[in-house]
Amino acid sequence: MPVTPSEFGIQDFAFPVVESGGSCDYPAVGDVQEGVSYGSGSYLGTFEAPNESDVRNGIQYGADGTEYTGTLQTPAISSGTGGRYAIDEPLRAFILSMQTVAEKIGNRMYADDAAPQTPAFPYGVITMIGDAERWQKLQGSPKTTLRARYQIDFFARKKSDARAMAAMASSRYVDGGLDGLQATIGSVNESAYVQSCRIENRRHDSEQPEGAGEERIYNAGFDAVIVFNE
Repeated sequence: MPVTPSEFGIQDFAFPVVESGGSCDYPAVGDVQEGVSYGSGSYLGTFEAPNESDVRNGIQYGADGTEYTGTLQTPAISSGTGGRYAIDEPLRAFILSMQTVAEKIGNRMYADDAAPQTPAFPYGVITMIGDAERWQKLQGSPKTTLRARYQIDFFARKKSDARAMAAMASSRYVDGGLDGLQATIGSVNESAYVQSCRIENRRHDSEQPEGAGEERIYNAGFDAVIVFNE
């Protein structure tokens, strides 16, 4: 009878009963919780589940999809006057939907004033520069068109990681990035129509370690000038 040893941190894998002289295919070490030994000590799991504080509030994951529940709060991106715009959360969600970004930072894309003091690397930050300005009133519509400048930065311990994420996010819309975006983004509950998005000021830099033994922090980013419906 198959045994599912979820209590040992091995997810979604059933060990079959093997007759004497038979063979058994074990799960890959990347599918077994970090530090868990199996296969008579021949293998050691390397899978590390994200901290609950790094997963969006209310999202469950882990064994049977219910072992852990995320607690990360994602406050609105602040502007110069602390305002909140319809584009804020859809913009964050759109960036996190990019495969290259999601594979590296998971959900760690923060508003400018919400990044932890000691964040896990790599991560991203979205900052609104100044306030959104009224662009025009759509004829026959209650909606207003606004233009805003967002500064989008990625931070990593590896230069290649920071630059890869920035390159993906700032690439052309037809290639999955923001440049030239013209579409409705977001979810059923929170969405915004983007009329245009222009990428400017691509940049990359690094921060010197503050003390002995500390690693250098690399960052890469750009500005996104977005015209959207409010």
